[in-house]
Amino acid sequence: ILLIQSGDFYGNRGGGYEFNDARDCQLTLYDKIVTISAGWTSDTLDYVTFLYSNKRSMQRGRQTYRYSPYTSEFVLNPDESINRVTIYTNTRLIDNPFAPNGTFLVVGLRFYTDKERSSELFGSSNGTQMDESFSNFTLAYIRGNALGYIDALQFIWYRKISPSSAATLLTN
Repeated sequence: ILLIQSGDFYGNRGGGYEFNDARDCQLTLYDKIVTISAGWTSDTLDYVTFLYSNKRSMQRGRQTYRYSPYTSEFVLNPDESINRVTIYTNTRLIDNPFAPNGTFLVVGLRFYTDKERSSELFGSSNGTQMDESFSNFTLAYIRGNALGYIDALQFIWYRKISPSSAATLLTN
């Protein structure tokens, strides 16, 4: 039995196009994150890509022809899962005619595993820092909004529980 926990939305849900990796990558209950890659400039996260065990992935952000001078990937070991995320958000002056005074974005991410490893900082820590984790939950996938940048992210978490610890309803 799987328990699902939706995290908070970080960033600006009004920007970019909505995405959902569960739908877009055709995830099943058995798929898990195997690699996270990202590209960024000195102060802004340009894109993030999650590769799942079903060999599917979708790049989120950088839907324009822009160079990301910094790139990295975080490869999980087969017995490893993400159990905490640090998110940085802030306003950036980007090419956006709807927000001439700046656009609120996700500017940085760092991932932590249940095996005491962490990714490098993808993007910038120049912003408001928020940490998200849920006791005994594992990161399942992401959803949010993106176009040229990562406008908003929500992390979807799961926890496996045994049938014996789930409540049952007896019927006659």
